[in-house]
This record gives sequence, C-alpha cells and structure tokens, in this order.
Amino acid sequence: MKPIRIWIGVAVCTFVLSLVAAAQVKVEMKAEKVTVQNGKELTASADKAAPGDVVQYTAVYKNPDKSPAKRVFATLPIPPATEYVSGTGAPTGAMASTDGTNFYAIPLKRTVKNAEGKMVEQEIPVSEYRALRWSLGDLASGESRTVSARVKLRTLR
Repeated sequence: MKPIRIWIGVAVCTFVLSLVAAAQVKVEMKAEKVTVQNGKELTASADKAAPGDVVQYTAVYKNPDKSPAKRVFATLPIPPATEYVSGTGAPTGAMASTDGTNFYAIPLKRTVKNAEGKMVEQEIPVSEYRALRWSLGDLASGESRTVSARVKLRTLR
C-alpha cells in the first residue's frame, strides 16, 4: 500500500507545480477514495487507497487577485500506477495526453497499420493517458472554477 500513497503524493505535487504559470490563481486540491455502499457513493481520505480503489481528484481554482487571471489552464497528471476512469473528467471538454506535453480531444486516437497494411485510425486505451487538461479561460477577481477526474489504482509492476 505504501507505493500507492507515494504515487498519489506525486500526482498532487505535480498538479500544484503546474499552476506556477498562473501565479495569482490559488488552487485547493483534494484526493478522495470513492466507494459505493448500499447503492450510495461515499468519499473518504485517499490516504489508505489500495490497488483496485477509485480515487477522485478535485481542484478548485480561485483568483484572489484584484485583476483578472488570463488564459488559465488546469492540468491533472495521471501517475503510472493509476488509470483514468473514462468519462469522469468534469467539466466536459477536457483534453488528454499520453506524454504530459501534447494534449488532444478525448478520445485520443492514433493511426496504425492494420493486418492488410492499410493505415487506420484507432482509439488509444485510457490506460495510456498520462494527463488531463482543461482550459478555464479567464478568471475574474474572486471567481473560482472546479475540475475533477477519477483514476483507478493499479498494482505496481
């Protein structure tokens, strides 16, 4: 279980560090383990998350400055020991990346050569997604926006 906690910590640290570009924007992030009991979704601290568990990352971006924050982006890394849970990115319109640098519309696709030698477009499995990014636009003074996504913890190999 200890390696999983380390990967969650790395994701949180990397996520917060990605905010340096928008210096006046403050972010509060939490990671919560998601479970279902008696048909109801419950959340608790992700400190004791184990392989197979689902963790939801939620980040609230707020502009405490008196001037607007221009062109704010939220980037959520997906650590190697986790897999993005398809369709859980909120708000809709997130872009994804397999390398953490180049972002494209979801679902990600690539061109591959099929058995007949023809080039065909194929969806990239979400297990290969390494980051999500949202364009939050401009944030007026005092304005805030929230982004979230879920990941499933995998067994470290």
